[in-house]
Amino acid sequence: MKALSFVLLLLMSSTLLAEDISPPSLLGEHAQPGTLLFSKGDCLAVRVFTGSPYTHVAMICPEEGDLVVYDANPGDGVRRQSLDEYLKSIAPGELQLLQPRRPLTGDEQTRLQSYLTSKLGTPYSVMHHTTGHRADGVHCAEYLTDALMEIQWIEAESPPRVSPGSLLQGLTAGKVYVSGASYQMEEPDVSTPVGRNSCEQLWLDTKSCCRKCCRQLSRWFLCR
Repeated sequence: MKALSFVLLLLMSSTLLAEDISPPSLLGEHAQPGTLLFSKGDCLAVRVFTGSPYTHVAMICPEEGDLVVYDANPGDGVRRQSLDEYLKSIAPGELQLLQPRRPLTGDEQTRLQSYLTSKLGTPYSVMHHTTGHRADGVHCAEYLTDALMEIQWIEAESPPRVSPGSLLQGLTAGKVYVSGASYQMEEPDVSTPVGRNSCEQLWLDTKSCCRKCCRQLSRWFLCR
């Protein structure tokens, strides 16, 4: 998909360069308001339709000392999670960080958080991505494009048509954000219980195999 052209409305008076970031478990030490998390997931529909490996995007917004992640996800709609919960939900896959080129002001943080929370519970919808018309629901890139437009950091002609890949390209090309580190998120290793005999072990191994296959198919075709 052709990347949308973004226009930076605010004068960037100070520059915040991307730092070397610790492993994902320590990401909170370096996250800041507005940090974007782009995922290279397994969703075939997004990969094929957008022509990009990036399948999802979320935003970090610190609240009362905790790191909270906002995104719009199939099956859940617009949701709010702790950073730890979010990182577990997207594994496995590669995570690419984008950092604001300068810190948000206090007023920008307030307006950004107000917008993000105002959309909680909005259903997920992606079909209108093809038409560019607004719908009752939103998809992840549309939600965060609207959030950045709310604080007047960018302009986008048709937010519903923004994809995770085009959002990343537009933000970096427009020098609104800078690239940070990337991580390979591994799925937690869940060991299969040991059966009391060979028949029970065969049954437990079969259940574990079927569960893993179902999860993978869900990631490929249901994008979750």
